[in-house]
Amino acid sequence: MTESDQIGQTPRYWSLCGPTGSGKSALAMRLAHLFDAELINCDSVQFYRHLNIGAAKPSAEEMQQVPHHLVDILNPDEDFDASQFAEKARAVIIDVASRGKLPIVVGGSGLYLRFLQGRGFHDLPHNPELRASLNKLSSEVLYQQLQQCDPHRASDLHPNDKVRISRALELYQLTGQTFSESSAGPAPVSFPAELNLYLNLPRKILHQRIEQRTDQMLLQGLVDEVSHILSLGYRGDLKPLQSIGYKQVVLFLEGQLPEAELRNRILFATRQYAKRQCTWFNKSPDFLSLEAIPESDTDLVRLIKNLPGDSKML
Repeated sequence: MTESDQIGQTPRYWSLCGPTGSGKSALAMRLAHLFDAELINCDSVQFYRHLNIGAAKPSAEEMQQVPHHLVDILNPDEDFDASQFAEKARAVIIDVASRGKLPIVVGGSGLYLRFLQGRGFHDLPHNPELRASLNKLSSEVLYQQLQQCDPHRASDLHPNDKVRISRALELYQLTGQTFSESSAGPAPVSFPAELNLYLNLPRKILHQRIEQRTDQMLLQGLVDEVSHILSLGYRGDLKPLQSIGYKQVVLFLEGQLPEAELRNRILFATRQYAKRQCTWFNKSPDFLSLEAIPESDTDLVRLIKNLPGDSKML
């Protein structure tokens, strides 16, 4: 199918989602080999150059075996949001599909996936006077207020993201509900995936994997990686360096976090983030849950073929 054939319709693509540390990347590689696919990154940290270990980027060997898109496309000080991702990812999906390959979007960012798939946003209330009043306050004050009334939303935002922080506070003051409560429920989809897979491992196994991954990152040299990034002149308060793992190491290097607490702080933050990710995907009814990954490729292919949905062209 050519790109012109794609105009006016959604190309065939899949998404593979799940919480951090669940094994999405390894499963994506298997699916790519089995279904002649190319992978499109939907991890908000893997967009950035120099952030490798903490982002759990694919290895050079993996990227040679299977094409990976939207990896290392930004410098750490470049802005990038969900709408920009959606525009770039859709272009890549169209290109990959036009070459007869299966695009698979891989990542754990529910917001980025929401924008990519064109999931409609709810008709939430606005109050210009309230918003103007909030905008008179500093980002620091607004973020502190959001941490008190909606800590989950606050943890998803950078402390300097004044627009989204103000919007979350505006909604809370108008409705008495958190951002996730206000936007709960199904919404229309304009760029749907043919198949949405959600890697939903049991909590005990997920926590074990998170612990192993944290130890591996530290052993591989996460501290040295962050030190090198800072030596290049990038500030520690940049958005990608405030992501989990990097944020804690920055605090350690700045003398604000004892080395003895570094591992546990990363573990705690990662588990909390994984919990929020699971909550988001569990509320998305069109994401098909995989609670275990078949060991054999034959069983994996059989599993995918037997998943609900008549549109899968396998």
